[in-house]
Amino acid sequence: MALKTLIRWLPVLFVIGISSWIYYVYVFELSIPCIRYGETFWVNASTTAKGAERTSGGVTPDPVLVRPSRPSSAYISLRVTALVFFHLFFFLYAWTYYKVVMTDPGSVPRSVDERHVAETKSDGEGVRQCSKCQNIKPDRTHHCSSCQKCIRKMDHHCPWVNNCVGWSNYKYFFLFLLHIAGLGTYVALTSLSWIVRNALQQQLAVSLQIPVMFIAVCVFAFGMAVFAVTHLRLILINQTTIESFEKRRRRRKLNASGSFEVETVRDTRTFNAYNLGVRRNWRSVFGSNPLLWFLPVFTAEGDGIVFETVEREADEQQERNRLLV
Repeated sequence: MALKTLIRWLPVLFVIGISSWIYYVYVFELSIPCIRYGETFWVNASTTAKGAERTSGGVTPDPVLVRPSRPSSAYISLRVTALVFFHLFFFLYAWTYYKVVMTDPGSVPRSVDERHVAETKSDGEGVRQCSKCQNIKPDRTHHCSSCQKCIRKMDHHCPWVNNCVGWSNYKYFFLFLLHIAGLGTYVALTSLSWIVRNALQQQLAVSLQIPVMFIAVCVFAFGMAVFAVTHLRLILINQTTIESFEKRRRRRKLNASGSFEVETVRDTRTFNAYNLGVRRNWRSVFGSNPLLWFLPVFTAEGDGIVFETVEREADEQQERNRLLV
């Protein structure tokens, strides 16, 4: 059991290790030396070798750190400002990652009222129930074999956070992707001038960590941006990753009196009962306060058990029209 738990946490430890290494390289290998010496503080390898051949019989000494005159005040201010913003972005990224890892994704309570459940079994014999949890499955709920429990509005299980992504932490997961893409882009842009001035001019650095970091953050930023765009699309249509692969769903229709009518089978490829429009779909995850949209604080609307649907809204509007007549 202990070994299995350790294996499950290995991807998280890997992410923490890579993040710590990027922080070290950007701060201590790039930013601080640039503030002290400017960007041209590496010795040109070819120049060193030619001078060595003339003065020491062809023996090439190790490259040494050049200490030129102090860079301009404007350059120092620019680098210090870049370092301050880096810490701000890195803090948001670390905070978001902590939240998505440590937040319960949305365990199902035992007191689920069957009258609030619209989705039924595939054979139509009553509402869905989990044979492992011995509990009713609310709408959009699925059982995770890795977490060994049912998750409300389950999107998927992510090994990189050692957690499910569901109703309670889906916003944190999306922001995690967004912050990685943003942080990687920021690091790449603010280190690009050093790469152009040093690495692309075939100068030998005391450490190759900066070029390696530059390549790594570019790869991470691009990959996470692709995933972020994918999940942004799912957010705007109010659909989970699991639901995007479903072909059909059997639902009970709730009438105006609060009771369910005959069951219907919907083709989920052409009909999404939870798609309430872009604005309301966004608010269902991020809430109505724009100041909190990009902070890892809980803002989801509802309880993750009962969801607003197009069908319910249509029935309520029909009932209002009937009363007005």
